[in-house]
Amino acid sequence: MSLAHLRVSGNAADGRAIYEKLAREHPSRPEPVEALAYLAWRQRDSDTAVSWMGRAAELGSTNSKLYWDYAGLLHGRRGEEKRFVAALEKLLAIDPGHVEARLSLSDRLTRDHKHREALNVLLPVKNVTREQAPAFFRMLAYLRWQVGDREEAVTAARRLVEVAPAGEKEDAEQLLRIVSQKPEDH
Repeated sequence: MSLAHLRVSGNAADGRAIYEKLAREHPSRPEPVEALAYLAWRQRDSDTAVSWMGRAAELGSTNSKLYWDYAGLLHGRRGEEKRFVAALEKLLAIDPGHVEARLSLSDRLTRDHKHREALNVLLPVKNVTREQAPAFFRMLAYLRWQVGDREEAVTAARRLVEVAPAGEKEDAEQLLRIVSQKPEDH
């Protein structure tokens, strides 16, 4: 593959031809297909990139970046929710510590009203960055509340209030008030 990478650096059409030849010669290998996907993406042909990334996934790619990029291209596309979820699940099977993938998958499952599954995606997370913390604790508080774990929802909402940027403090405090109410209070 590295020779093909060197030859591709100048001309996309030549690169495409090289990788297409490699894909034909090695039909069970995902690497040339991945390269074709990234060539298409660099040329701003996202439909073709999605197609090639899907093929690389079918061939059993173990490239976590491919799955993250594939999910990114699928995100928000009508009718692609199952492939979006599958891409993130595969990424997490390869790289369980990918917090952004956990947040994205949890968000998608929450939108599908699969609160217990969404919560289970977040539970392995032990550390988040300062930037990830507000989204993480907001989602964790909401999901704990949805599955009836009010005490843990309150704990997560308190953490959210601590880490929320100034412009989000009011919303964080409102979420804390909501999850703090006893079920009969709301």
